Amino acid sequence: MDFREGVDINLGVGYVNEETIPGAEIQDALAGVLARPGRYKSPLNYGGPKGSPTPIDSIRRCHTSRGVGGLTEDT
Repeated sequence: MDFREGVDINLGVGYVNEETIPGAEIQDALAGVLARPGRYKSPLNYGGPKGSPTPIDSIRRCHTSRGVGGLTEDT
């Protein structure tokens, strides 16, 4: 599928392939977060140019602990 200007979202590394994204699961997760504003403050704010450190650290730990892509703590 080709990138559609004004329709698709560029995620920096590549282009979204709608056929490979679990849309229903994402929709359910987002609904759960938005239903709890007291627990998740500003859930749609990604935290500036570098992003929010909490999810970045979580993703980093997940990938390094599982050796995803050969990543280590040093990389």
